[in-house]
Amino acid sequence: MSEPVGRLVILLAVAAVVGFSVWLVRRLDRRSPVRRLPADLGPFPAALYFGDALCASCIPAAAAIAAAELEVRKFEWASNGDVFDALEISEVPRLIVAGRTGQVLFDIGGVPTPRQIARAKLQLSRE
Repeated sequence: MSEPVGRLVILLAVAAVVGFSVWLVRRLDRRSPVRRLPADLGPFPAALYFGDALCASCIPAAAAIAAAELEVRKFEWASNGDVFDALEISEVPRLIVAGRTGQVLFDIGGVPTPRQIARAKLQLSRE
């Protein structure tokens, strides 16, 4: 093999290794650790809705969930403050969908869209 061809092969090999490394780091970086809900919030799978009577955006959020006929367990700040604290929920409305083992599948803050609710229902039906 001539010297220019050898250098080209080495350069291509280094570029391939660098490209693969960048791809691998980005792929691993996108994965977030699995978050699980406490077992006492079960049984799972379940959809949990967090709201408050004084929250202006909670009314349309609850209406959207009811219109889509998504069964949820409701938690209000006034009567379930300990759950809000345990889950570090500081903003409402919030919809959390948990899988069979309590792993968080969706965590939707604000008024959920019909598409988000449909995805939640689909995911719960698969669990």
